[in-house]
Formats: sequence, structure tokens, C-alpha cells
Amino acid sequence: MTPINNIQRPRILYIIEILLIAVLLSVFISGCDNLGGLTQTSGEELALPSGETGSSQNIWIEYPPDGAELPMEPITIVIHAVSGGGISIRANGQDVPAGPAVPLDPEGTLVRADSLWIPPAEGEYILEARSGGGNPTTAQICIGTCQPAPEAPEPTEGTPTASNTPGTETPTVTVSPTTDTSTDIYIEFYVDPAYVDAGNCADVKWYVEGGLGAYLDGAYVPDSGAKTVCPCETTTFNLSVEKTDQEFEERWATLEVAGFCDLETEEPEPPADTEGPSIGSRSLVWEGCDVYLQSSISDPSGVAWATYYYNLNGEGWSSIPMSNIGADTWISDAGVPVSDGIGTPFGTIQYYVEAGDNLGNVSQSSSGSYNYTGCG
Repeated sequence: MTPINNIQRPRILYIIEILLIAVLLSVFISGCDNLGGLTQTSGEELALPSGETGSSQNIWIEYPPDGAELPMEPITIVIHAVSGGGISIRANGQDVPAGPAVPLDPEGTLVRADSLWIPPAEGEYILEARSGGGNPTTAQICIGTCQPAPEAPEPTEGTPTASNTPGTETPTVTVSPTTDTSTDIYIEFYVDPAYVDAGNCADVKWYVEGGLGAYLDGAYVPDSGAKTVCPCETTTFNLSVEKTDQEFEERWATLEVAGFCDLETEEPEPPADTEGPSIGSRSLVWEGCDVYLQSSISDPSGVAWATYYYNLNGEGWSSIPMSNIGADTWISDAGVPVSDGIGTPFGTIQYYVEAGDNLGNVSQSSSGSYNYTGCG
């Protein structure tokens, strides 16, 4: 009979035991390697988040927080960022002057920028902060009174509802306030700079994509451009963009003006010209037995016409038009024949001039008289 302690175990059990021992040794060695790789922080600060400088995870809005409701008053926007590029801030697409970047550590890796912002009006705003050329980080806030969001309609029968299955939640989409997703138009509208002293100038700038037409304060303008303005007081400008559905999308931009303009005293306007032409010297010009009248006539607005009136030997008054022959000199277009007065004791011709200016004013000279006994 074979002793019990010499009973041979099946070979398969040996193989299983060897495999278990190998697995345990592998786990033990891996744990030792991990322990040996630990480093002592000794109170040192943890490393900043990795990623490209200027990306959204390397800049954040410390104040105001997302969802804040604030009164209508100046607000200090506090930005923290990893240095590596200039910090820019916008509120609803309008630039906000960024304050200086102040280092928060000896190496200057982390900076803080405080910027004073004066909301132009009550309503909802989306603040955007960007470091360098990276993507912006945003915070949506309410200034003063904001319209409550419309309640979602209750689903009707047959309308699919959101699934509660993990991994199938509906994603949240943030839409820029300058983009109208219903008609695919894009609008940028702002004043640069947003703050000036009275008497200084700024540029109202706009850029539109996808609209049918843009109107700046009611006047048609191209889809992109700039207009220089120099107001003496705080002024709000309007940009109205016609969408493809014939509705209009409105934008407003405000230029804050500090102080007052020095208004110059306006010169009084000169009094209106109500006087007729000035009629100067008059003389009779003889050509044979015909007598012409020549006169000096002038007016600041210009002489429009002149007429020679005469009365020969008491036969009654007649007239002959006059023409300008240079400078202020006018002469009758025809002469008056005076042969009828010759051979009598003497003949008499009476005369005067009437003239009008380009403003409709008329003047008349005094009358003259000449006795003649012959021609020439």
C-alpha cells in the first residue's frame, strides 16, 4: 500500500499555483515602482493648469460671477489669467478698456487685471475675456431689470422628450449676443475708444455678415466701416440690420464723454440784403441826333437788369432797356431821337434810371433834365 503523503497531486494544480505566484509578484513590483516615483512637494505650489497659453482654461472671470444680478452702476471686472498675451474684454461685443496686468507670483506666471466698466443700459450682458489670441471665457450677468426667460412649452403627445439615460443629455449651447442664429447673420458694433474727454473724437465701427442692409442712426451704410464722431456729451449710436426674413436686428453702442466742450461764441449773421442797386453817375451820350443814357450801377448780389426812362418835350414817359458794357457801366440799348426839338427856342428831355438786383430788390435814381437846341 502506498503511503497517503506520497499521493501525487494532479499536474494542473501545479500550473495554476505558478500562474498565481507570477501575478502577485507583478502587482508587488508595480506598487514598489509607483512608491519610488513619488515626489515631495514640501509646501510648493501646485503647477498651473496645462494647455496652450491664452486658451479658455487659462483665463477666467473672477468677478462678476456667471449668473450674477447687479444694480445699474459702474462695475469692476476682475480677470485672472496665465500670462503670455494681452488681455481683452468685451461686453455684448463692445470693447471694455482692460486694466494693467498685475503679476500674482514672483515669476509673473499668473496675472490679475481689474477693469472699470459702466453698463450703458439695463439688461442682460455676456462678458468675454480673452488672453492673447486664444478662445474667450464668458460670464452671463444681468444689470438692473432683465426680462425673465420664457417658460418652455409643455410637451404634447407624440413630442419626444429628453432621455435620462447617462451619456445622452442634451448639450448646452452658448450663443454670442452679436449672432442671430435664426437668420445666420453676424454683427459687430462698438465705439473705439469707449471713453473720451469732451472735444475729443472716437470711431463708431461696425461689421455685418449675412444681412440685407445696414443703417447707422437711420442712414444707409455699407456692411463694414467706421465713422469718426466728436460729441460734447455722452451719446448712444444705433445700428439696424435688415435680416433675410425682412425683420430688423438692433444694436446700440454708447460713447461716454467726460467734461464739457468750450463752445465758441457764434458770429451774428449779417442782416439780409433788402436794398436795391446803387445807381451812381448818369450822363447823356450823343450820336448824331440820338441821345443815349449811360450810368454806373452796382450791387453786392449783382445787378440783374436796368431800364432808361425818358420824357421828350412833355410827350409822356417811355423806356429803353439798358445793358452792361463792362465793370459797373450800363448804357441804353437805343438812343432817343431829338430832332423834333430843333428849331424851336429849345427842346427838353427828362430821364431817370431804374435797376434791380439778383435778390429782387429794386431802386430808382432821381430824375434829370436837359435843354437842347441842336443835335450833338
